[in-house]
Amino acid sequence: VSGFADDITLLAAQRRPPPPALHVEFPATVDSLRPALAALMQWLEQQRVGSNDLMALAHAVGELVSNVIDHAYHLVEGAAEEIFTLRAVLTGAGDAEVEVADGGAWREPERPADRGRGLAMASGLVDHLELDRRREGTTARAIHRLHRPVELFTDTHGGPASGRPPPGELTHRLEGNVLAVSGPVDQLSVDAFRSVLRRASVGGSVPVVVDLGGVTRLASAGVQALLEALDEGPGAGTANPDPALRLLAPVGSPAQHVLEVVGLRYDAAGPAPGDMS
Repeated sequence: VSGFADDITLLAAQRRPPPPALHVEFPATVDSLRPALAALMQWLEQQRVGSNDLMALAHAVGELVSNVIDHAYHLVEGAAEEIFTLRAVLTGAGDAEVEVADGGAWREPERPADRGRGLAMASGLVDHLELDRRREGTTARAIHRLHRPVELFTDTHGGPASGRPPPGELTHRLEGNVLAVSGPVDQLSVDAFRSVLRRASVGGSVPVVVDLGGVTRLASAGVQALLEALDEGPGAGTANPDPALRLLAPVGSPAQHVLEVVGLRYDAAGPAPGDMS
């Protein structure tokens, strides 16, 4: 009889050459938001990173890009080019370093009612976030340790990683008092998202369950829209307001990660249709 009398641990490692760095430029307009994120996701997929890392970097870098689009060039008169640069590199330690740089002027946020969460969200989603503010522009740098799922007896040349937020428009379906929302909730779709919430809750007078399980990206603009809808509930402003809506965000979904970061209450397994008790 041959064999071993104790347990054996087998450790396998795969050495891969580092991927080339990503370096792209875009106009500082809202139409550049999704193409910039698509470029980053394509670069990350070359590393075959896990879905949680894809989600975290897509949301964090999306907030950094949105910040440039909204604020970078508002104080710069006669700027030659209103653009931003997106750079990404994989370090020898296995960290993704992603930079969003602009040639605009930094201003301290005034934190009006509908702003001020983007950088906080980005910081909460990645391992490290830093801002380098100079006269010639601002560079935001996100650093995040990447993880790759173990692949055993599988085709390593398969399709794209499952965690990639697919492109597409915001869609919704209302069944009873449950509103299921799918697609990206970002600067491009937030007005439509607000309109959908208002219609479903009849301006905050009817309780609604908002199922965010199909949302591929929940930006800070979408978080603000949810807060506005919550404030419209019956008895808003009183000691015991009734919520206009309850949020359903399944465990592991992009919405669940974002709601955890911003501290918004949600259900991981929501009430059945018709049950708002």
